[in-house]
Amino acid sequence: MSRHRFFNLTLSLLLPVLPALSTALGTEADFDSDQPDVVIVRSDQNEVTRRIRGKIVRWEGSALTIAAGSRERQIDNDRIVDVETEWSKVATQARQQMAAGAFARAIVRLRQAMETEQRPWVKTMLRAELIRALLATDQPAAACNQFLIVLRDDPNTRFLGIAPMVWTDGVREPTLIVRARDWLTSEVPMVRLLGASYLVGTAQQEAALQALEPLSRDLDQRIAGLASAQIWRTQQNVDIRLIEQWRDQLSAMPKELRPGPNHVLAGHFEAASQFDEAITTWMRLPILHDDRPDLAAAALYRVARLMHNTASEESADIVHQELTRRFPDSVWTQRADRLK
Repeated sequence: MSRHRFFNLTLSLLLPVLPALSTALGTEADFDSDQPDVVIVRSDQNEVTRRIRGKIVRWEGSALTIAAGSRERQIDNDRIVDVETEWSKVATQARQQMAAGAFARAIVRLRQAMETEQRPWVKTMLRAELIRALLATDQPAAACNQFLIVLRDDPNTRFLGIAPMVWTDGVREPTLIVRARDWLTSEVPMVRLLGASYLVGTAQQEAALQALEPLSRDLDQRIAGLASAQIWRTQQNVDIRLIEQWRDQLSAMPKELRPGPNHVLAGHFEAASQFDEAITTWMRLPILHDDRPDLAAAALYRVARLMHNTASEESADIVHQELTRRFPDSVWTQRADRLK
């Protein structure tokens, strides 16, 4: 199959999924303030789900705690399908704006919602959305500030997947480079990992690697996987067999941790002139990972650029239009505009 035909086939299969998926992820439910919280859980034995009603009192680390009457019970995160709760009006507006890709406006609403929210677990969810919106609007320093609060409140947070680590070749803020050196001395593994990510590709990459090597063997497999993928960023002229080994490692990682490593893997496929694999790998981000709009937008830009550079102009235009429609506030949309 010719390269152009593959590009067109890939787009015909993948792009129609994007609007429907985006709509599904953005669906907003209305909850009566008198109704209890609802946790939808998956059975241990099969995919059948059931609804547990009560009051969520905590959601930290690997489990949620819900009180029903005088009894409290813990539910492991990997069994939770969804949670329904009462959202304030401003929080509802913020979530709708996030779903619509209006990230700059969502940031204002999310900050307002956090000021009045009294439930710690809900405030953490709002803070996670704020981190996503800050990253989507290219504000990594502010995103790091918010993520450090998440780590302080819950060192074993379930939100490692939105850690504002560096996965792309975007411009780094000088102040973050200075802070990253300090983060390398932290006692918290995730903070060291965050710092190392900002030093990869700089004059201090050797210090980053010295931090990443032991982190890639961390007992927390989430930390180990992310650290290994950061090490991939330091490799050049990689043999295709090694890239395929990395792909196998990536498939074993929890889904929520894959966006950044996927972006790195796709870049290596492109560098090895495996353009079909690069496009397929990048396209997983806007389709499967709406929770990382910054990386989804970066991936669409990369695909548009690759198609533009390989004379597949019509396909590049389609991807560019999708990028503009879904991520109008993104710096990657601005970069794509310059491809014309």
